Amino acid sequence: MILLVAFIVISGCKSYDEHYISDDNDEVKIDVINESEYIYVPEIITSPEFMGNLEYIRNITFYENKVYFIASGANDMFSESIYSMEMTGNDISHLSDYSKPSSLINEGGSVYINNLISDGFGNLWVVETVFPENDTNETILIRKLNSAGSELMVLDISDYVTDIILSNFQFTIDNDNNIYVGFENRIYVFDISGELLFFLTTGDRVSRIIKLQTGTAVYNIGQRALRIIDFENKTCGETINLPMNVQNIFPGNVKFHCLYTRGSLLYGIDIITNKEELILDFLDSDLLFDSILNINLMENGQIVLVMFTSHGLLDAPTTEIVIMTKLPVSERKNKEFLTLAGINIDFNIRNAIVLFNRNSTTHRINLIDYSNFNIGINDNTGLMRLTTEIIAGKIPDILALSGLPFQKYTKQGLFVDLNEFLDNDPELNREDLFNNLLLISQVDEALYRLFPAFSISTVIGNPEKIGFETGWTIDEFITLLDANPDADIPFGEQMSKILFLNLVLMHNIDQFVDRTLGKAYFNNDNFIGMLETANRFPAEAVNAGFAAIGEGEEHIAAGRQIMVWMQLRDFLIFRMNRTIYGGEVVFKGFPGESGTGNALNIYGDVAISSQSEYQNEAWEFIKFLLSEDFAKNHIPVLFPINRNAFNKRLHSATDKENQFGINLHSGMFLNVPELRDDEAEQIYNLINSISIVIDSDETIWNIISENAGDYFNGQTTAQDAARIIQNRVQIYLNEMQ
Repeated sequence: MILLVAFIVISGCKSYDEHYISDDNDEVKIDVINESEYIYVPEIITSPEFMGNLEYIRNITFYENKVYFIASGANDMFSESIYSMEMTGNDISHLSDYSKPSSLINEGGSVYINNLISDGFGNLWVVETVFPENDTNETILIRKLNSAGSELMVLDISDYVTDIILSNFQFTIDNDNNIYVGFENRIYVFDISGELLFFLTTGDRVSRIIKLQTGTAVYNIGQRALRIIDFENKTCGETINLPMNVQNIFPGNVKFHCLYTRGSLLYGIDIITNKEELILDFLDSDLLFDSILNINLMENGQIVLVMFTSHGLLDAPTTEIVIMTKLPVSERKNKEFLTLAGINIDFNIRNAIVLFNRNSTTHRINLIDYSNFNIGINDNTGLMRLTTEIIAGKIPDILALSGLPFQKYTKQGLFVDLNEFLDNDPELNREDLFNNLLLISQVDEALYRLFPAFSISTVIGNPEKIGFETGWTIDEFITLLDANPDADIPFGEQMSKILFLNLVLMHNIDQFVDRTLGKAYFNNDNFIGMLETANRFPAEAVNAGFAAIGEGEEHIAAGRQIMVWMQLRDFLIFRMNRTIYGGEVVFKGFPGESGTGNALNIYGDVAISSQSEYQNEAWEFIKFLLSEDFAKNHIPVLFPINRNAFNKRLHSATDKENQFGINLHSGMFLNVPELRDDEAEQIYNLINSISIVIDSDETIWNIISENAGDYFNGQTTAQDAARIIQNRVQIYLNEMQ
């Protein structure tokens, strides 16, 4: 039986203005949202076999009206075989004539199928690794099969590719049946008889090889470019530059040489003109998925994709076929449109938009991610464009605030105070949320933003070493370092001069910047002391950033490390570190004059425009984002702001059945017990005590980083650095008033 879902909501695709990006001497066109022209209606086909008897479904390939794929039985990846299925999801069957090369396997050995592709002429090509039981030298084969699985040709490439990583192996076939094998930073090219014609050392890891519709093979250079393999001259040929944020690359059709996705957008590119065309936005079709396994643009205009979807935290993931049919825009049901805009909009918000659009009978949210306009890694073209449009009065109904100048926008009166909506909503109460976190997120007693998830940025350690009380001053921190000379890397290998200064300032920024009055306070002994303390750390960190689970346990055991900076975002991280530090930890926080160095990190924060005519509808979306149901299914690795969702995870963490063991970085095995009731109370008390919100201002930080760097490099004194920072930040704040 096949489950087929056709969405009642028919959603639209858009036309776009042309925008070009340049990289070296090449240009790539980016499309800019204009107006709707046509719509795609998706049919989701979920096969029970996908959810039941078959697992590890991968390497999806198409030929005519058939889908071919590799799959295995439940819990046994080495029992896999090759299967075929109709595009409609019917007639799933094992290829009747396919068999593994068992003659090469000693008793007890195994075969792993590395890859599978169709050559477009009715044949399948498969790469298999044979693992003999008593022989360390595996055999790597490429075999050509007919559509039923019978072997037509076999090629042993073991002499060329050794120590193969099962998932890191790429190959394709060009129109002349030349075989391209990509492994690490090498590409081997064989003819149909198996003779090695030439090989290339690319200088880059070969992450993908595909055949263009011209029949030419190309390989992927990271996420920014494709490079043609010049068969005639036996060399790496022309580079095809791609826009920012390209995620997945697929073979194209007669119109496009190849396809790729950027966020929720699907593009085709013509490599001759080096221009891309937007095909569709998956959000317009209300599609939720974790990853796209393959895409096929059919001659009849339909788009067939195979996608992997998790369906939330509590449901088993499925592999689904989606058949998308293009229809005239007149088919669209009459709905009012809201716009949600931002920069690098996160997956949780995207999911919420899809679910909201599916469920609402009166309104739809249209998403614009302005990061699609960026033309380089550190480029801010998207932010500049959004800012320009806001100044011109083209203000989105909802803004996703991550990466945006929130404080600047609040001063401009851009947002509506959400307190009125929250206090008057008949379904959502403040008691349903961590209201104390909402209160500290206010600006001048106005709640301009709400958020579905959070973490606590803190410093933890054994209280016997760093003290039992939460919080400390810079002087107390220095005293601790001086009293523990063996702790030569007190934060482990994660800390550097500039990182320590950055973190201390983020957790104490209100001591140095008064945004209400527009005043800076850096030219004082407090800040100079922070500079001098930061200068005690290494210039470069070995492992910059907050600690991974269980990282540095050998340094902790030896007494060289006595604390760690961490983002407390779930109960697992707390339980792990609690065990590593001997069974007890204190949330000490970063040092500062106020002595309260634990701070709130906000995720997925959104605001409603004060100019929007759809404020009530926008509130319904935000309310859904804050709901227990959304947190339960779509916020896996952060604390939810919804108390019921939080409490259910807390209860699960205290269940004795949730004890487990884990191998740490050092190889040490760690038994991790369940969360104790007193520890649950400790975490609750921490959340209730938070009074600081981390709101980084990139301009202020760049000023501090530049001049503090001069001090760390010995080019100036701490006093002079503080004076220069004071003057420059004050000028910036004056401009902001």
